Amino acid sequence: MWTLKLSPSAEKFYESLTGKHKNQMAHGFDRLVQNPYIGKMLKGDLRGYWSYRVGVYRIIYVIRQTEIIVEVLRIQHRKEVYEKFRR
Repeated sequence: MWTLKLSPSAEKFYESLTGKHKNQMAHGFDRLVQNPYIGKMLKGDLRGYWSYRVGVYRIIYVIRQTEIIVEVLRIQHRKEVYEKFRR
């Protein structure tokens, strides 16, 4: 099983969620620590990052294989996440 690490902005966003969305996100985190490769590998400028859809949100993360860590960098609504997330 992998270890999940949230960036400060991802943690803040997660804590702001309520009800159904927070439960969906927690379930998404559980799935990622079981198998981080269930997401989609990003291309172009975002090469090296992964994306996983949870309801109307996207989780942007990196897989640190040597440390067995899934590092969540950003959680945001699916319409905005790629525009605002750049290296």
